[in-house]
Amino acid sequence: MGHRHPVVRRVAGGGRPGRSYPAAPAVTRGVGLTPPLADDALRAEAHRQQTLLLAIRAEAEPQWLLAQIDPWPGQRGDAAPDEGLKAYRRNALALAPRALASAFPVVQQMLGEADFAALARQFWRDAPPVRGDLACWGEALPAWLSQQTEVVEAAPWLASTAELEWLVHQACRAVDASPQPDTLALLASPEAGQALLHLQPGSAVLISPWPLHLIWTAHQWPEGHAERAPAFAALREALQQVRTEPVLVVRDGWQVAVERLTPPEATFTQSLLQGRALGLALESAVAESPPLSFEGWLVRAVQSGWLVRVSLGNAPETL
Repeated sequence: MGHRHPVVRRVAGGGRPGRSYPAAPAVTRGVGLTPPLADDALRAEAHRQQTLLLAIRAEAEPQWLLAQIDPWPGQRGDAAPDEGLKAYRRNALALAPRALASAFPVVQQMLGEADFAALARQFWRDAPPVRGDLACWGEALPAWLSQQTEVVEAAPWLASTAELEWLVHQACRAVDASPQPDTLALLASPEAGQALLHLQPGSAVLISPWPLHLIWTAHQWPEGHAERAPAFAALREALQQVRTEPVLVVRDGWQVAVERLTPPEATFTQSLLQGRALGLALESAVAESPPLSFEGWLVRAVQSGWLVRVSLGNAPETL
């Protein structure tokens, strides 16, 4: 974790080129993640980028593809498009580690830079980007990692860590929302059981058999910091015990927080993110132990800024 992890020594031979990997198991997200419909110009540019990526991944230079990319990005004078294509291919594998590290810095810390770079290049071959924006590449990494036998045997928590980091990455890109505390009055109304509690856009609950909160917090301390050593000592103990820590990924101003939840808090919060009314969400957590304290959860949600607003089921969906 704080040192180079010998997980991917032979990962370059582990994948099957051309195989498509599914995204990680779905988690419950908050409102506000649906992108606006692109206009004709944006759709045309998206098509151009996808065509470019398809040409880069192709082993040959299909002329029908090259003809659709006009002008070629960076093309000068009479330079042939296939020369630009070769340059893009040479750069693609060099870009892969940097692009992936921007979304998965904790995974990079766990593996070390050299092993992470090898993993990123193999992931690029097996599950290459399908959009020109490399910030959108990486959603399939958790599922891909879970299929790498060597990785699973050496660091079985790595796929869950990657799933957490992707949720953090997505929350960073979600829209911002200001809390509306006046709407809390609805919780004192006779219709409170039908109320919908809206969390910050991009929020997600992740439940894993691994201590994700400890994994996350330990890797936030820089090398040499006094808190780093005790944080990793606690993490090693938790990993040996295979201790589950549900977490909430939620925007906190301009940053994203990873908050530890109890099992009933996780069940309740997940129900809210699935759009269930307060009464049904409370019922979903009844069987959990220890029992959920809704008052305690509400105080925390308001003070920490998780809760944006409260509405009734027929209220308009506005932020």
